[in-house]
Amino acid sequence: MQTETRRAARPSFCWLVFTLKLSSRAYETLTRVVLVLGAALALGLPSVSFAEDCRGESEEFNWFEWSGKLDDFAAKLDSSITAERTQAARCLVHFPARLATPLLLEALKDEVEWVFMGMYPERSRACVAEVHPPVGIDKYPAKLASLNLDLAIAPLEINAFNEAKSNLRLLEYGILGWPVVCTDISPYRSHDTPVTRVPNEPEAWIAAIRQKLADPVVAAQEGQRLKQWVVDNFILEDHLDEWVRALLD
Repeated sequence: MQTETRRAARPSFCWLVFTLKLSSRAYETLTRVVLVLGAALALGLPSVSFAEDCRGESEEFNWFEWSGKLDDFAAKLDSSITAERTQAARCLVHFPARLATPLLLEALKDEVEWVFMGMYPERSRACVAEVHPPVGIDKYPAKLASLNLDLAIAPLEINAFNEAKSNLRLLEYGILGWPVVCTDISPYRSHDTPVTRVPNEPEAWIAAIRQKLADPVVAAQEGQRLKQWVVDNFILEDHLDEWVRALLD
């Protein structure tokens, strides 16, 4: 009788948006949980890869890809922030630092001002120009903009967890108009993102970064194309009808 009461009380609609940062084991567990959520009529998921994992053998699987809300992010950017430039290009390594191998940092130390936000490889500290600690979400947009970069790189390890991630990092860099070199991985291929994707091999990263440094005008134009791509595709207010359909259909 108690079980019947619980079933009757269960809502007929359940809307889930997965934005948690989970370990690979937790991700696998969460995927199994999703498969048994019979009450969910629609799932808001960060990537196509995650949706395919959640779909399993189900014939009916209603989901939609949530779009990043960047209005608040863009509004907080301080366009007056500038920094004195040097001969070397400023290149951000945001996460994860362990993929920024000593070979990569050493090879480009005289051509690039390596800027880290968050973790950095301590054994290569001599090659790093700046290290910035993490900040609260309310200060994050202005802090990121203040770095005044020429290029951002977005390395990701190839594993199931990262394959299921969203492209949020590219949206953050893109709205700032920075050209991006990133790992060739599923979330960074989606929506024909105008970035340079490379395999996780130091030689490939070095070559791609040097190519950007060789023509800063073209690199800046690539950054502007990425910014326009973000504005055209990932402002939440422009996708409200998709959310409404997912919730009400």
